[in-house]
Amino acid sequence: MKNSMMKNVRMTSLICLVFLGTSLMADPGMGVELYTSDTETPEPNISSIEVSYAVPSMGMDDNQAAVASALGLIDKGHGGIERLYWENDPDADWRIFLDSRFIAQPDDFSVSLEATKSDEKYLTIEFKYWQSYDHGAGIYYPDRDAYFVLNPEALLQEIKRFKIGYQFLPSDTSSWKLEYSLFHRKGQSLSTRFGDDYQYRVTGVKSRGIVPALNAGEEEVHTVDFEYKNQDEVDRKGFRVHFQRRESDRSRVAQRGVSDPSATRYQRQDEVNKDDLYGFSAFKRKQLTDSMYGSLGVAFTRLDGDITGNRVFGADPEASYNIDFAASQLDDRGYLDLDGDRMVKQWIVNGNVVYDPEGNSRWMAGARYERMESSLFSSYLDTWNTVDFQDFSQQRQEADMLALSKKEANDLSGFVEWRYKGYSKAQFYSRFEAGKQDGDLDESWSREELKPESGSSVSLLDRATGFDRERLFWETGVNYYPSTWFRVSLQGYLKSRKNEYDYSSLILDPADWTAYPGFIEEQEFTTEDLNARGHWKIAAWLKSVSRVDFQNTTIDSTGRGLDTIESADRERVVFNQSLVFTPHPRFFMNASYQLVDDLTETGASELKNPFDGIITNIPNDYWQIDFNVFYVLTKTIDLQLGYHYLEMSNYLDTSPKTVPYGSDIEQEHASLNFIFHFSESTVARLGFAYYEQTDMSANGNQDYSVHLIKTSLQRKF
Repeated sequence: MKNSMMKNVRMTSLICLVFLGTSLMADPGMGVELYTSDTETPEPNISSIEVSYAVPSMGMDDNQAAVASALGLIDKGHGGIERLYWENDPDADWRIFLDSRFIAQPDDFSVSLEATKSDEKYLTIEFKYWQSYDHGAGIYYPDRDAYFVLNPEALLQEIKRFKIGYQFLPSDTSSWKLEYSLFHRKGQSLSTRFGDDYQYRVTGVKSRGIVPALNAGEEEVHTVDFEYKNQDEVDRKGFRVHFQRRESDRSRVAQRGVSDPSATRYQRQDEVNKDDLYGFSAFKRKQLTDSMYGSLGVAFTRLDGDITGNRVFGADPEASYNIDFAASQLDDRGYLDLDGDRMVKQWIVNGNVVYDPEGNSRWMAGARYERMESSLFSSYLDTWNTVDFQDFSQQRQEADMLALSKKEANDLSGFVEWRYKGYSKAQFYSRFEAGKQDGDLDESWSREELKPESGSSVSLLDRATGFDRERLFWETGVNYYPSTWFRVSLQGYLKSRKNEYDYSSLILDPADWTAYPGFIEEQEFTTEDLNARGHWKIAAWLKSVSRVDFQNTTIDSTGRGLDTIESADRERVVFNQSLVFTPHPRFFMNASYQLVDDLTETGASELKNPFDGIITNIPNDYWQIDFNVFYVLTKTIDLQLGYHYLEMSNYLDTSPKTVPYGSDIEQEHASLNFIFHFSESTVARLGFAYYEQTDMSANGNQDYSVHLIKTSLQRKF
C-alpha cells in the first residue's frame, strides 16, 4: 500500500508539472495583465476547458468502505474534463451555448446545449449520466464484539437523466414552455432493517439487531410539463399541465439468522410499481387598488397506481416458495401474488391579499382549502409460520387476505401577517396561522384460511376512524438597528398541533388490539422557540454574526382507557458564531463555531423489567468549527486553506437489549490549495487534503486517515 501511495504521489506530481509546463509554453507572455484579487473579475461565460486529476492515499488500517461511504473516495485515481464551455459568435442569428463534463471513476458525464434566438425562442437539451457506488461499510455489535461487513464489494448504480425544453416568448408579457424529462436508474444498493439477527425457538428468546439487505432493481420516470405565463407589471396569470409516469421493478434480499446455522435463511421481496400522476394548476394576480393586490390559485392532482409482488423465505436468494422449507422459523411471514391498486385525488384553492398603503404598516392575509380523497385495495396469499397454541407446536399456514381502505379529509387554514416600519431604527412583525382538518378513514381486513384447514372468511380489522386535527402558529419579532455597525434581531414562535380520533366501529385482530391509530385517542404537539441574532461590525476589517436558539418540544398522549401522559420532551439549544476577518485586500478569513445541546426524554425510559434498557432518553449533542483562508501571495499565486472539526459523543450501548443508539465520532478535515494565474486565459490548481475519522462506537472498525492530491488546469479560448 505504501509503494502504491508513493507511486500515485509521483504520478500526480508529474501530471501537475506537465500542466504547469504546458501553461508556460502556451502563454509566453505570462506576468502581463494577470488576474488577481486586486483586478476586475474577468467577463463571465468565456469559452474554456478545465481538466483535472486526483488520487487518494489510504493506509493498511483504513476502512476503505467507510472512506467511500463517508467521503465518496475510492482507492483509485480519478479525473477528466471538469468543464468544457463553448459559445458561438454573439452576433450570430442563433446564440448557442455548450456546457459539458466528463469525469472517470466513478463515471460522471453531462452535456447541456442551449440555443437562443432574438430573446424570443429558447431551446435547451440536457443529458447527464453518472455512477453511484454503495460500499457497505459495516455494522458493529458491541454485545458480541463483532463487526459485520454488509458487503465486501462496491455495488454500482447507473443513473441517467435527459431533459429537453422549448420556450417561446411571442411578446414582452407572455411566454409558453413545453418540457419533457426522462430519469432512469438501474443497479444495486445496500440497506438495513430493524429485525432479528437470529430467531427464537418456542422456548427461546428473540434477539433484536440490524439486518443488512441487498436492493436491486430498475426505475424509470417520464415527465411532461406544459406552462403558460402572462405578466404585465403587477398583474400576472398562468396555468400549468403536468403528467408523470413512474415504473419500478425492485427486489430486496436479506439474510436472516446469520449467527445460528440451523436458522440461516434468505428473505426475498419482489415489487413492481406503476404510477400515473396528472396535475393541473392555474393562478391569477391582480392589482385591486393603488395600495392593494390579490392572488388566487387552484390546483388538481390525481394519482393512479398499482403494485404486484411476493415475499419468500428460502435456502438461497432465488429460492421458490415451499411451505415445507425446513429452515423456516417462527414468525417468518411472507406473501404471494400481491395485487394492489391505489388512487389519490387532491383539490386545492388558495387566495391571498396584500395591503400596502403609503404608511408604515403592511398587511397580508390568506386562506387555503384542500380536499383529499384516497382509496386502496390489495389481495394476496398470506404464508405464515406460527404456533398452534393447543399443543404449542409450529404450524405452517396459508390464507387468502383482502384489505380495503378509503379516506376523505377536508383542510381549511388561513394566516394574517403584519409588518411595521414606523421607527427609523426598528422594524416589527407578527404572523398568526390557524388550520383545521377533519375527515374519515374506513378500513377492513379479512382472512380466509386455506391450510392446514380451510375455513370461512374472518374479519381481522373493521374500523371507521374519525379524525380532527387543529394547528396554531404564532410568530413575532423585531429587527433593531441602533447604529450602522450593530444590529440585532429577536424572534419567538409558538407552534401547536392537536390530533383527536374517534371510532364509530372497531373490530381488531385479537393478536394486535392496539393497531395504530386504534390505541391513540388524542395527541398534542407543542413547540416553543426563542432565538436572537446579532450582527456586529467590530472594525472595518472584522465582522461578527452570532445566533442562539432555545427550543422546547413536548408530546402529550392519551391512550384508549388511559390517562394523559407526557410521552416525550425535547429540549434543544443551538449556538452559532461566525467571524469574517479582512485586514488586507489580499487576505480573507472566515471562522465559524456551532454548538448543539439536544436531548429527547420519554417516560418510557423508566419502564422496568422486561422493558428496561430497550427505550432510552436520546442525546444528540455535537460541536464543530470551520476555518477558511484566502491569501494572494503574489500576482500569480493564490493560497487557500481550510479546516473542519466535528465531535459528537452520544453513544449508548444498549446492545444486550436492542440495537445501540447514537454516535461517538471525531472528524477532521484540512485542505491546502495553490492557484496559479499564468495569464487571463490560463489557471492551474494544485491541492492537498487530509481526512481523519475516529469512531469509538464502532470500536475502531470505521476509523480512517486519508490524503488526497488534486490538480487541474483551466484554459480559456
